[in-house]
Amino acid sequence: SSRHVFGAAEAAIASMAGLGYAWLSKPLNAPGPSELLIAREKRARIALKKAQSEPWGSNQTKAQQAEKELAEVEGLLQRDYADLDRYPVPGFLDASYGTGAINLAVTGGSGVGKSSFINALRRLSARDPAAARTGFNETTFEPEKFTFSPGRTGVFRKAFDGVTRILQAAGLSDSEELENPIRNGDRLMLQGLAGDLDGQSAEVVDAGRWSHDDIRVRLDDGREIKVDPSNVVSVLADCVLWDLPGVGTSSFPQATYLARMGIRHFDLVVLLTATRFTEAELMLMEELRRWKVPYFLARSKIDADIEAEIEDEEEDCHIGDPDAQGIEERVVTSVKEFFSRSYGQAEIYCISARPKHRRRFDFLRLEADMQDAIRAQRVVETQELNPLIRLLMS
Repeated sequence: SSRHVFGAAEAAIASMAGLGYAWLSKPLNAPGPSELLIAREKRARIALKKAQSEPWGSNQTKAQQAEKELAEVEGLLQRDYADLDRYPVPGFLDASYGTGAINLAVTGGSGVGKSSFINALRRLSARDPAAARTGFNETTFEPEKFTFSPGRTGVFRKAFDGVTRILQAAGLSDSEELENPIRNGDRLMLQGLAGDLDGQSAEVVDAGRWSHDDIRVRLDDGREIKVDPSNVVSVLADCVLWDLPGVGTSSFPQATYLARMGIRHFDLVVLLTATRFTEAELMLMEELRRWKVPYFLARSKIDADIEAEIEDEEEDCHIGDPDAQGIEERVVTSVKEFFSRSYGQAEIYCISARPKHRRRFDFLRLEADMQDAIRAQRVVETQELNPLIRLLMS
């Protein structure tokens, strides 16, 4: 009976409720039904089935409420599927989309430093074989993909604090999901271990049975160790950085850019400029705001502006020298005031992608704010994602 099913599931689900937070497989605001809406539909169907199994009359009001809730959710699902039809996932995103991987878009005109910015986020030098190509006249004609793991670089790690991997769009409806939130191949953040092991990331070699067996993991140095599930603080998703062509060119007109580049399917967008924003870029910002896609405006190469000002004033100093501090502050303030006055943009990040200058300006603050935006797009309470936990706890 349905009563027996609920009772059998209750113990397993109660243990999952303690996990706290779950990671969505795609951004919360992306086109198409969210996993929260899918879970809401499952809860409505379960509640209706449960109410209908009770003796006639005893739960008639609950059944009517469940029918009303299900009808409302089905209407929302139809709306969201229609939205997905209008804004489908572009082909270049297929492989990394809906897997839990973070997709970040970096866009801007030619020469603004997109490749250098992408390398800086990945903590790679321009000479690294995996680095994005840098240099003059490097124009992006097609979206270009760059992957890295937050666990290996340290970037965006805090986005996963307290998050357990419960990624499937099925909403944890099957017993395998309930019993095995960690799988072979996942990358974990470890805690509560002795010595240099605490805070490390590792790849799962043998997941075993969640809460019953130790987990065998491989550390970045090649060692394999066993850890207790209680030592797992979170499961890390890969980050995929996309170098997108700039908006507003003859090849990529603003009118079709949003749909063609799949902008609404990204976790966030970073719009770079080395001078000022174009009319097409300003229109793109309006669309990002309309569709609630987190975006960040970055003024790149701020170090070059400061060095030019030092040279103009014929000062015998360099960025970072005490004698240059006044010039640095004046240039950064002037740039921010220009963007505020010209575009009404209250938040502009003045950055340098050069390793020796990243800490001096807004690069690290930009990373931290991007991290918060990623968390807002992907992290939900476990009970919101699971169709049974919230129902049983209500």
